[in-house]
Amino acid sequence: IVLRELSLRQEELNQRIDTLQQQFQSFDKELLHNMLSLFHATWPKEQEEIICYVGYIPRCPRNCVTKEFFVTSSMDIETNIKASIHEINHFVFYEKWKQMHGFPEGVEPMHPEILWFLEELIVDPTLNEPMLQEIVPIPQKAYEQFYVQKIEGTTVMTHINELYKHKVSIEQFLEEAHEFIKKHHLTLVKTCG
Repeated sequence: IVLRELSLRQEELNQRIDTLQQQFQSFDKELLHNMLSLFHATWPKEQEEIICYVGYIPRCPRNCVTKEFFVTSSMDIETNIKASIHEINHFVFYEKWKQMHGFPEGVEPMHPEILWFLEELIVDPTLNEPMLQEIVPIPQKAYEQFYVQKIEGTTVMTHINELYKHKVSIEQFLEEAHEFIKKHHLTLVKTCG
């Protein structure tokens, strides 16, 4: 059934891939350059491509190690672009964290690890930076629960945005956000399970 459905929709899927690729190629180099600049990170020389798979899956998994992610063809182009930028932000963060602390080869942060929460929480402040919004003016948000869940009477995202607003450097922000998440990890896991 799945193979028949894919076969019937192959032309539609190919058109979606072409449209997404054309849209993304209009800003991809500048976006990645500015993300790397924002994070003061370097891209690994051995990683020449970021691969986006387009399919019919309802979720958008990623792999920070191989720099691959998935989007679904049922989403509109803007939503797919937004999701793609979100995933690429994770890739850049992953490289930055490796440069700051090292990281076991081939290991990716997964839920409910502290680094998974960190990479998801920094989406809002980093991707809404003017230097990125000027390239692709699509406001970005982290997972909805971070705007609802409260710690010490304030939403989790407000805590993270305040740390970002008062940062001296991206490195200091990442360290402080990491410490905040570590301190409140059990609460985050319980409510954001």
